[in-house]
Amino acid sequence: MASMHHDALILRALSRSLASRFAASSWKTYAGVSLDRVTYDHDSRSSLPPHGRHLSDNMGLCVDDEFMATCPREPCTLGSRNAHAEKLILNWLSSRVNISKWPPADGQMHTLHLFTFLSPCSGCIHFLESFLRLLREKGLMWRIRFVLGYSKEYTPWKPGTPLAQRKVPGPDETIPWLSNLQTYYPNFRVIKIS
Repeated sequence: MASMHHDALILRALSRSLASRFAASSWKTYAGVSLDRVTYDHDSRSSLPPHGRHLSDNMGLCVDDEFMATCPREPCTLGSRNAHAEKLILNWLSSRVNISKWPPADGQMHTLHLFTFLSPCSGCIHFLESFLRLLREKGLMWRIRFVLGYSKEYTPWKPGTPLAQRKVPGPDETIPWLSNLQTYYPNFRVIKIS
């Protein structure tokens, strides 16, 4: 089983890979996931999209066996229809699980490393919980280690702006919430990547 040190190394590598791709673009937030550092479609390994090609579902890129998703605007506000990058990834992962494309039916333990530049907001934590429940309902919790890494705390407002007066949970609530999920899902870990 991989150590927390090994997990941090993979998440840092994923972070650097994402940062180099999106630093010079208009993307404001981004996330990426690595599933055991192998291709995702275990039934047809040769069909991996070429390096950097957009996936057909328009949810991101498949690069170096890593799935990438981006969020094109600033952190979303209440009522915004802007999907955060980790929501796109969690939807994609759920579809992989539901059609039995991941994890492979080999009975082995597999690791999912999810890096998101900003820590998940309260809405994305709900999606994260739904994904963890899906894994439990499918009987996969014992076969999947899920390690979430982030660089900065998500803050849904800037002090002194009208948004600061809205009751949107900030990192003082969301970070403990994330940590608490580790109690209910023993194979789920959260790491802040510096």
